[in-house]
Amino acid sequence: MTFLSKEDRTERVIEFQDRCLVAGMKELAPYVYELKGPFSKTLTIATLVHGNEIGGIEVLLQILEEIRSQKLSLKSNLRLILGNVDAYFEDKRYLESDMNRAFGSEDRKSKEELRAHELETYLQDTDVLIDIHQTIGATKTPFFIFEYDEESYHLARYLHPTLPVVTNTKKRDFQGKTSTGYTISKGGMAVTLETGQKIIEDTQISLALEISRIAIETDFGDSLPVSPLSHIYTFSQIIHNPDRSLEMVKQFVNFDPIKKDEVLARNSLREVRSEVDGVILFAKYGDYAKTTSELALILGPVHDKKDLKS
Repeated sequence: MTFLSKEDRTERVIEFQDRCLVAGMKELAPYVYELKGPFSKTLTIATLVHGNEIGGIEVLLQILEEIRSQKLSLKSNLRLILGNVDAYFEDKRYLESDMNRAFGSEDRKSKEELRAHELETYLQDTDVLIDIHQTIGATKTPFFIFEYDEESYHLARYLHPTLPVVTNTKKRDFQGKTSTGYTISKGGMAVTLETGQKIIEDTQISLALEISRIAIETDFGDSLPVSPLSHIYTFSQIIHNPDRSLEMVKQFVNFDPIKKDEVLARNSLREVRSEVDGVILFAKYGDYAKTTSELALILGPVHDKKDLKS
């Protein structure tokens, strides 16, 4: 485990910029770099969309070193993006609003909304997006998460055959879209990779590196293999908390099993029970629970495409 001072973070961002230039990349916008070749497709790898999810920049630094040393052979135009660098410097998820709820939104008031709007230019013509994230709470396994799209599912399975895939069939209470949702809406394939809890940890970095290497060395002009549905979950229940009065009854870890009718949350007036047998994801606690109307997700396994219908 490694935790970073503000000075460490500043040094890493400067190192990222320097390594991009050494690798021959062109700066398109602040913390957005591109290496173009004779390719018809563009792969974007993004991180720090949430500023305190610190592991992803370590992955990009290693990718840049492998490009410089010619250990990686590009098969697509490559873009690298650091999303919310100002929040990264302050070790905060965001400064004014959640950037990963702002893509495609008409709201352009907060720092994050303005940054999301700036990045839309580089996502809307991206053919493949991998957005590297980390979870706030502990998780039993890394996983992919994205708005369901058949081609993006095949991408996830191509990048890793067994990591759980989480996808949604219920509307979440966002004004805008996630980075992946926005990219998919513009015709691209996109997955978010949640590597684990938000620290710098070798196994998380190794996983994200391996997935990134596979993507960089893939010619996305060719069709991806078609994969059967496996290890895939969808939203069976969203525990809404509009007045922020509900609290989880205990500390859950992502992918903890949940039984139907199990009490999950309560306040002085009511309790919320699970509607299905499944697993829990993104349970929120303390001050963070009061920043969002979504207290937790309950996931059910997907057995057939009909399970993915709203």
